[in-house]
Amino acid sequence: RYATPERPPRTPTKLVLSEGWKMWLAAVIDCEGWIGLTQQRRKRGIAYYGGVGVGNTNRILTDKLRLLTGLGYCMDRVRPAPAKNMVQWMVTKREEVDDLLITIRPYLLLKGEQADLLLSLPPLNARANAARAAIKARLTILNRKGVALVHSPLP
Repeated sequence: RYATPERPPRTPTKLVLSEGWKMWLAAVIDCEGWIGLTQQRRKRGIAYYGGVGVGNTNRILTDKLRLLTGLGYCMDRVRPAPAKNMVQWMVTKREEVDDLLITIRPYLLLKGEQADLLLSLPPLNARANAARAAIKARLTILNRKGVALVHSPLP
């Protein structure tokens, strides 16, 4: 009676980029970026949010990613000395994350499984927190240092 009506599933659309830019974008995310899922406690349970990002000490790279895709935002991260300050480009809106991952998925070498897991995430209004928790657990394992190299075969 008071439930939120189920939205029809959305079909992600590929970004309009040349093949060369799609490959470059996938390579940057593979090498300098992350694909992950965060969880937050809410009054009515746990909420899960997917995201894609790239961090670098050179703003030129993050600005290029934002300009090229038209997605996400850039954020400065101040770090204690002797580390340099970092700029992060992050895409966190569900629709934008799906569009980005659908566009670059064929070119991902190291983070392909992470992209597949995030694309398989149940819709926000679906009661599937067990499935979301399983995806989060698998992503946590895959995102440990060095694991992607072991699990991703090269062609």
